Amino acid sequence: MGESCLEGPNRQDNSRDRSSALGYPSGMPLAVDTKSPAAVENHLAGVFATVFAGRDLGEVRPVFRWGVDAFAGRNPEFHALDTPYHDLAHTLEVTVCLMTLIARRAARGVQPVCSEESVRWALVASLLHDAGYLRAKEDTEGTGAKYTVVHVDRSSELARTVTRSMGFADSAVRAIRGMIQCTALEVKVSTVAFDTPELAFLGRALGTADLVAQMAAPDYLDKLPLLFREFAESAQHQVRFGRKGQTFDSVEDLLAKTPGFWRFYALPRMQSDLEGVHRFLENPVTGRNEYLEALEVNMARLSP
Repeated sequence: MGESCLEGPNRQDNSRDRSSALGYPSGMPLAVDTKSPAAVENHLAGVFATVFAGRDLGEVRPVFRWGVDAFAGRNPEFHALDTPYHDLAHTLEVTVCLMTLIARRAARGVQPVCSEESVRWALVASLLHDAGYLRAKEDTEGTGAKYTVVHVDRSSELARTVTRSMGFADSAVRAIRGMIQCTALEVKVSTVAFDTPELAFLGRALGTADLVAQMAAPDYLDKLPLLFREFAESAQHQVRFGRKGQTFDSVEDLLAKTPGFWRFYALPRMQSDLEGVHRFLENPVTGRNEYLEALEVNMARLSP
């Protein structure tokens, strides 16, 4: 493949000092209050500034505010986000996980370094990756869960509208939309067109963060009945959209099948199509991957 952001770590003598400067004590990324947009924005800004020598989030900030307002029902074009599982906290969990992966990779000295511009685009893609669940004001039927099987395409289209309205260049819009496509479980990431290997890596990083962050969340098991409700509503609209999605007989059926989904689908996808970038979630100081540890705890609690 040649040298790219997908290459392995080039450990340097000062890697421990650099990773310590990132302020990641054990478990810290999982401890960010993802129910507080202000806390998450501050966290992202702090980590970004550490990775990029004091630089600001820049154009990520207006997109962050757009997402928070739209999800909360403060955008006149949309109802408040009403999917019970794919809520604002989920989006913020994914974005924190993505920033952690990027920062820890940088702390390990992986070459070439991803540019601050491309990382901003990745954060924007993360913030908008589930915006496709939003219902337009004139849409009064059900909840956004009915869009489950098409929400990634809808998110991509909405991301194009939002970013263009904010003056993003065509290259940025194209990259952001490609990264969002990497969160679709049915999409083969290798078929998504990216302008550079760096952007392809960030697309895989977002696809990884979307899987890992939700399954590692401390309230993941409590939220699975909410996910069942989304799947149940989605099943009523699959013929309408011409796509078949996940269906389960009951909450208990979903709970029973979740460990298998992780072992036989999500993990193999991460290892192959997403090219194992979850390895960069490992803490450079402790050697631990707190995300995967928390995820495995959740799976163990579900297993008989």
